[in-house]
Amino acid sequence: MPYEGLVRKTAKGMRWTGDVRLILEHLNDPLRWTRPRRVFVNSMSDLFHQNVPFEWIAAIFAVMAGSQDHVFQVLTKRPERMLEFFRWVALDGEATMCMRRSLRALSPCAGKEWDTALRCIQGCSWPLPNVWMGVSAATQETFNERVPLLLQCPAAVRWVSLEPLVEDVKFTVHTNTVHLNALTGRMVDGDGDVGEASASLDWVVVGGESGPRARMFDIVWARNIAAACAEAETPCFIKQLGSNPLRHDVYDMTDDEYRQVDAAGWCVGDPMPRLRHSKGGDPSEWPEDLRCREYPR
Repeated sequence: MPYEGLVRKTAKGMRWTGDVRLILEHLNDPLRWTRPRRVFVNSMSDLFHQNVPFEWIAAIFAVMAGSQDHVFQVLTKRPERMLEFFRWVALDGEATMCMRRSLRALSPCAGKEWDTALRCIQGCSWPLPNVWMGVSAATQETFNERVPLLLQCPAAVRWVSLEPLVEDVKFTVHTNTVHLNALTGRMVDGDGDVGEASASLDWVVVGGESGPRARMFDIVWARNIAAACAEAETPCFIKQLGSNPLRHDVYDMTDDEYRQVDAAGWCVGDPMPRLRHSKGGDPSEWPEDLRCREYPR
C-alpha cells in the first residue's frame, strides 16, 4: 500500500505522520502511457513540501519533460519553496543538466523509459510547455501572499485554485507603493503604470467547500471572479458550489422574473440550497451565468 506507515490513528481521525516517500517504481509511469492525459501531480500531497528533497522534485520534472503528450498540473501551498527550487536549478547549472543528474541518481534501473526521459531532457525547453504551475488560496490574505511568488516562477501556465473559497477575493494585490493586477500583470502606483508589466495568471479555478461542516460559499463571489476573468480574457473554471452555497438576494426584478428565479432555487429564503449533488458539482443545477468551465489554450 503506497500510504502504509504514513498516517496514524488519533481521536480526531487519521493524521499524517510527517514522513514523505518517493515510490520509485511508479515515478516513470507517465513515460509508459500512450494516450494523452491531464495529470494532477501529488493530488494527496504537496510537491514542494519542505520534506521533499530538491533532487526528487528535479527527477519528477525530468519525467514530465519526457512525457510531452501529457499535461501536468502542479498545485502548491508553498510557493516560496517552489521559487527556491527554480533558483536552485538555475544555480546548479542548466536545468536540463540538473534534471538529468537527479533522474540518473534515483533511477532504479536503466530501462527504456528512463532513456526516453533522458533524451527528451536533452532538448527540452524551459519552462516545460506541458507543466502548469499553480497555488491554492482560500482568502484574500493567502492570495496576496502566494500569487506574487507564483508570478516569479517560470511556467508555461500559471494558475490559482480558489478552492475552497471562503470570502470574496479581488485580483489586485496591494503593496506599500504598487498595486498589481494579477490577471493583467499591470502594476500601478499613484501616478499610473509602473515600468514593465509582470507575469500574470493564465487560469483561475473556483470552488466551494464540501462536506458536512462546509463553510458558506456566496455565489456572488463566483460571479465577481468570473466577471473579472472575462474582462481580462483569462480562462475561468468554476468547479463546484460546495455543500453550503448561499442564495443571494435578488433585487430589481419583476414578479414574473422573481418567481422564475425562485423556482430554480436561487432566491431569498432558506440559506441551504436545493441541490441534488452533495458537493454542488452539477452545473445543470447552477444559475446559467455560473456555468463557466474554461481551460487555458
